[in-house]
Amino acid sequence: MSQEESFEKKRMEAIKRLIAVHRLHRSFCEHRIGGIGIHRGQHQMLMYLARQKEIPSQKQIADRLEISPAAVAVMLKKLENGGYVERKPSKTDNRYNEIFITDKGRQIIEQSTQEFSAIDQIMFENISEDEIIELTKTLDKVCLNIKQALNRDHIYPDGLHMPKVNLSEKG
Repeated sequence: MSQEESFEKKRMEAIKRLIAVHRLHRSFCEHRIGGIGIHRGQHQMLMYLARQKEIPSQKQIADRLEISPAAVAVMLKKLENGGYVERKPSKTDNRYNEIFITDKGRQIIEQSTQEFSAIDQIMFENISEDEIIELTKTLDKVCLNIKQALNRDHIYPDGLHMPKVNLSEKG
């Protein structure tokens, strides 16, 4: 086997492992938060809303979650009907509804945050800080390569919604 074939084989194994980690993480998260009582998409939306300093528009939510504005409207309606969020007409613009997270929604967020923290701890058991730093740097490079390719192809002209990549930062 040539060096090039060997490298290609290693690269394919790395891709398989990235996909496996993604699937396992998603399954584990769904398992741990499955009893919360809301659908995964609604949960993602609620968690996104909780992280925002300012109330996003439905279009901003759609862009960030990479779903249609119609899907956002349906999810918000379900969250509202479930008592997790409340929509009120904007005081400054009647065409716009402001979204507020209710106490029931905040309880879901708190419970989820605790579960996600526990999942993170489990994921990185027996992995050193140096290994985590190296993994992060490597994944940042992978993300940057993909982001640059997507931008070159004009697929995401505004860039991807992902963590800021700073390759010059030291561990």
